[in-house]
Amino acid sequence: MVIVDIIIKQENRPVPSGGLITIHRIKSHAKECGRTVRAIAISGAVVNPGLEDILKTAKLMGTDAVLEKPFRPKQHLDVVDRMLETQ
Repeated sequence: MVIVDIIIKQENRPVPSGGLITIHRIKSHAKECGRTVRAIAISGAVVNPGLEDILKTAKLMGTDAVLEKPFRPKQHLDVVDRMLETQ
């Protein structure tokens, strides 16, 4: 299982699709190896203009679950538990 923030930094600059690319690469590599990796995408960027649907986009691109920041630890644990149950 991987938990990735959708917006990651590259060379000290935010990359809005960086986390989605990371999730795609990890899941693709796992599939090539005959494995399955669950992915949880997190982001607080939904409050920014143009990024309101970024978590929906993550789901459409194969992310197994999403969490909007800020979230409570219990929410995080519930999602992780759900992902582990379906594995």
